[in-house]
Amino acid sequence: NEEEVKYILQLASTLIPNFVPDTAVETGTYKGVSTRLLARFFKHVHTLELNMLLYSEAVVSGSDVKNITYHHGDSVKLLPDIVKAITGSTLYFIDAHGSGADSSWNGVENVPLFTELNIILQNRDSSCPVIFIFDDVRLFDAFSDWKGITVESIKSRIPNIVSDFVKDDRYY
Repeated sequence: NEEEVKYILQLASTLIPNFVPDTAVETGTYKGVSTRLLARFFKHVHTLELNMLLYSEAVVSGSDVKNITYHHGDSVKLLPDIVKAITGSTLYFIDAHGSGADSSWNGVENVPLFTELNIILQNRDSSCPVIFIFDDVRLFDAFSDWKGITVESIKSRIPNIVSDFVKDDRYY
């Protein structure tokens, strides 16, 4: 929601001097609600959706928002080029995973969270700070396809964390 985004950006600006992220990247567009919200706070938003019906619905519902680039396809395949092209600080909203009949999976990983995180960490400009938001904490380590995904296992992969916390159903 709007208050959440404002809070995260304000907190980041107090923890990291001169932190002004211009870009947000969202994996798992779903119907584009979060995408359109992020577009109100960032100069540019990239959103990635595997399911063609959800992708199409999001594109139509956000057609009046000009600072969103919609990407159809597997986040694991699309992320490297997107991340490499970004200059500056970025917010990454990680939410690509199968979640019922109205979602998809890439045929390899139902929850590609670690793969996406590794791609981002390997391809981003490490001199620019980033914010990560991982959605659906309630599912962490709760089902076989979420096995091993915990706050600690995510945290262990990210170097130089300035601050982290869990609030509601998200890990920041």
